[in-house]
Amino acid sequence: MTKVFREGESVTFTNIRFNGQGGRANRLLNIHIKPVIGRKNQSPLAALFIQEQAAETRLNPADDAYDFNQETMQRIADLEQELQLTRENLQATIEELETSNEELQATNEELLASNEELQSTNEELQSVNEELYTVNAEYQNKIIELTEVNNDLDNLMNSTQVVSVFLDEDLDVRKFTTSSAKLFNILESDIGRPLAHLSHNLQEVDLITLALRVNKSHKVEEKVVRTSSGDWYQLRILPYRIATDAYLGVVLVFVNINSLHTAQQELLRVSESYGLVRSSAQIGSWDWNITTGELVWSDNIEEMFGVEKDQFDGSYDTFLKSLHPEDHGFVMESVKNAIEKDMPYDIDHRIICPDGTIRWMAETGTVIRNSRGKAERMIGVVRDITMSKDLEAQIQEKGALLQSIFKTAPIGIGLVNKRVFKWVNQQVCDITGYVMDELVGQDSRLLYPSDEEYTFVGTEKYRQIQVSGTGTVKTRWRRKDGVVIDVLMSSTPIDRHNWDKGVTFTVLDLTHVLDTPQSMPSLRTLINHDTE
Repeated sequence: MTKVFREGESVTFTNIRFNGQGGRANRLLNIHIKPVIGRKNQSPLAALFIQEQAAETRLNPADDAYDFNQETMQRIADLEQELQLTRENLQATIEELETSNEELQATNEELLASNEELQSTNEELQSVNEELYTVNAEYQNKIIELTEVNNDLDNLMNSTQVVSVFLDEDLDVRKFTTSSAKLFNILESDIGRPLAHLSHNLQEVDLITLALRVNKSHKVEEKVVRTSSGDWYQLRILPYRIATDAYLGVVLVFVNINSLHTAQQELLRVSESYGLVRSSAQIGSWDWNITTGELVWSDNIEEMFGVEKDQFDGSYDTFLKSLHPEDHGFVMESVKNAIEKDMPYDIDHRIICPDGTIRWMAETGTVIRNSRGKAERMIGVVRDITMSKDLEAQIQEKGALLQSIFKTAPIGIGLVNKRVFKWVNQQVCDITGYVMDELVGQDSRLLYPSDEEYTFVGTEKYRQIQVSGTGTVKTRWRRKDGVVIDVLMSSTPIDRHNWDKGVTFTVLDLTHVLDTPQSMPSLRTLINHDTE
């Protein structure tokens, strides 16, 4: 039918078997299909003619005739062949699919394994990522700390005004402090330039040679240098260490030592002056090694001990032999107490010089101990105090004489400071009726019968002292028992230019003296004269 409608030609099918109904025999039919021309826009039509084969029918030679059985068998054969090919292809395809399925299964298993590995890797990456976050945070903190430390270091170096120049292994400028401009003509743009290209105001110093030597030997070099303006600096060139036994360049450090240099010059001057003073004042120094017994004296000690120059053998035993026999045990005990009990060593003792002369020495020493507290050395000074001892003996002798005079004098004698009793003799106590402890420390107002008398005596007596150095006044005192007596007082300051040292006074009880006829005229004349 398709051919009839598509090509517009008639089609005839022959030998088509047709099964009859009701037991009728099969019949062969011929079918003829012929196209029918219809109206325009009308669906195509065809005429179907069915004819039994028994009746001879004349076919149109122009029509196509088909042997249906033959075509069918051929078609079936072709279809079977195609089906067989299709089966083979399908079998091959199935096998390929099975193979592909197996491969896909293996691939799927590999993908699953890979997925598990990727999952595990992802977890590891997640863990690593967390660790990286932690490390990154730590690094961030370290960077902040390093920045702060770097800022602190820069501020510290700038605040200390220490001149520092950092050089690399080629002696090119790596870094420098702002105070470096005091010595070098240097700018920020000079970083990376060789040290040799920088000018400076230092005198008589070859920085390049020193820096090269330190860069090669890795040993510190020090030198005192001076600028053209007269400033003094302590130069230290140090290797720039980046690790243990690893160095990368050098560092130039300049410390201003103007005050130190001045102090050294002053110390030298003082030392020279001290040498002259020590020599003239008969003061020497000594150093005793307790372990070995070696004793080192300064030069002038030999002279003080009467030993000829360079004749002292440097032994502690020789020193002991020079001690006075009566002081030998005392000196040994003092040394022992200083070493064993850490007691002060400050003693006076006598020595006997080789010519038999006895001299007095004052010694002061200090024990030097090690880290375990064991005494290793004693150092100290010795001074010839023979003249002082002689003067002291004379003073004691005169003091004893004065004490004797004070005790035996028929008049009262005492010492006041700002009119407060500091000391009185027994005669003052006898005149006033007070014991010494009742007077010492008390204001002299205690003895005056009235404020007017107390003020008058102070004013008049000190007026006379200003004029002639001594003031004499007749006044009245009230004894402890209330009896008012007449006394004659004379006072003079120990130092007219410094009254804080005190004023000495004498007092004479006129009550009994005026009763004596022999003394009446002279005393009355003295009293009248003083009153005028």
